[in-house]
Amino acid sequence: MASTKKGESTVAETQKPVEAVVTAGKESLEQAKEAVSRAQSPVESAMAPPQGAGSARGRSERTIRDSGSLGSGSPRTSSAAPIDKKEESATVEANRAFLQRAMELPGEDLYGLPGGDSVPARATAELLGGEATIGQAVRNPSDLARAVQAGLPAAVLNRLRQAGLSGPELEKIVAPARTLTRRRKEGRLSVNEGAAVERVARILVIADSALGGRAAALAWLRQPKTARLGGSAPLDYLRSDIGARIVEEILLQAEYGLTA
Repeated sequence: MASTKKGESTVAETQKPVEAVVTAGKESLEQAKEAVSRAQSPVESAMAPPQGAGSARGRSERTIRDSGSLGSGSPRTSSAAPIDKKEESATVEANRAFLQRAMELPGEDLYGLPGGDSVPARATAELLGGEATIGQAVRNPSDLARAVQAGLPAAVLNRLRQAGLSGPELEKIVAPARTLTRRRKEGRLSVNEGAAVERVARILVIADSALGGRAAALAWLRQPKTARLGGSAPLDYLRSDIGARIVEEILLQAEYGLTA
């Protein structure tokens, strides 16, 4: 019996350090959990969307979640909050009001300083003879657009000839020879013909700037380009608006060093 009691006492004494280690381990684990929780709080707070933001991204994410994964058959149900119709309506109304105010601003407020598209618009008008030929001052793209829509004077054709374009080139881009002869007698171009004249003049202005002069600009516009234009000359692309945009993009890339 004495031996048994002594054994039990020894076991109990042995278990005490073990229990202390286990207790200390539990306390360390709880402290670690608390540290992680404290570390996560600022991160979660920073990642949380602003109060009442109602962003388009949030609405898009809700829509994707509601409709299921892309390409899946049936939509999935979602517990996401429904879109706030009042908030969406208020955003739409605010956008409409902004656009209305923008449309009512006079041209001087929108184009007080020449910049962006205003620069080529003015230079394009100057190449076509300026106010003396066009019949109105052109300070910005809107002025030039109104002049084209009102019908440019046929005299702008002569200005393009003086800029270096040949008669056949104008007939290919603007209108056939008989039509241009009739327009010269009538004194005005149609809207489509005026738009073609504006395209040619604008591209010529941009080419002058990118290539350093009129002679170099005309030479480049007349030379077939295999890589980007499928063997056609840039001048041939000016017969359409989308073609002119491609040529303009190439010239702007060259001017800003984006192409070799």
